[in-house]
Amino acid sequence: DREIDPGNNVDALTEQLESANAEIQDLKNQLHQARNDASSTRQMHRLRINTIESEKSVLRDQLESAGRLIESLKEDKKNLKKDLRYAEDKIEDLKEEKRISNNLSAIGQICPRQRLAIMILDGKMLLNYLS
Repeated sequence: DREIDPGNNVDALTEQLESANAEIQDLKNQLHQARNDASSTRQMHRLRINTIESEKSVLRDQLESAGRLIESLKEDKKNLKKDLRYAEDKIEDLKEEKRISNNLSAIGQICPRQRLAIMILDGKMLLNYLS
């Protein structure tokens, strides 16, 4: 039988315990670093999501603004068409007034009786035109 030296056995167990403690400390450090990395990654993702949400909100506002602008431009176009029709009608009225004025000028070169008869006829035409 061999005798076991209790001093060697204690030294060996102490060495194993210190090695195990060092390994546990290393694992704790790795776990701490992994948690920090995960936290940092979550913060980056949260920041990116917030940035995307903000950009989405800005784009939505711009889209709504563009929609309102389009509607406003459509209304302006409709009003311009009305104004154009009014101007065209006014031009036609002015042409008719000029024609009547030219007729009245021509009447000035005719004898008084003929002038009166033509003025009466033109007056009736004008009343018909205006009514």
